[in-house]
Order: sequence, then C-alpha cells, then structure tokens
Amino acid sequence: MERTADGRRLITRITEVLGLEGDVVVTGDLFMSSAPARVDGGRAGSGVPARAAELRPCGIRPRFAPELELMGVTLPALLLANDGGLGAGGW
Repeated sequence: MERTADGRRLITRITEVLGLEGDVVVTGDLFMSSAPARVDGGRAGSGVPARAAELRPCGIRPRFAPELELMGVTLPALLLANDGGLGAGGW
C-alpha cells in the first residue's frame, strides 16, 4: 500500500504469506503495480478518484489455488500470466 501526495492510500501489490523460515515470515507477490501510484487531478473529498497503477500478475500460482479448485473456483490462466496477459487495460 502506498500513500499519495494528497493522503489517499492505494493498493500497489497483493502478496501471499507462504510460511515461516525460522522467525522470518516468507511472502510471495501475486500481483504488483506496473507503475507508481499517482493522482490525476482533484483532492481528497473532491469526487475526483485517484488513479492507481494497474496491478499485473507476477506469474506465481497461489498456494491456495488447489483449495479454490476443490470449491469449484478455477483461476484463469491469463490471471496468472506474468507477461501482462490481462491486456493493455489491465483489470
């Protein structure tokens, strides 16, 4: 999460907790922003939304994916592609 110049907070990455190695928490990024977050005009409360950088897949299959599949949820291959497989528009 990053804070913009006007004080808003924007999600810049989605990270999965993978476990512990001793006393160290091991994480892996699933999605990261393609560019720094920025605000396109406006101020907090002005009704002009902050423009966040697009979140792009890192190409890592989440460790919880098999649990989702047991519940009938399949993650699309494009969602896991690290080549910007979501297209130029991202989400």
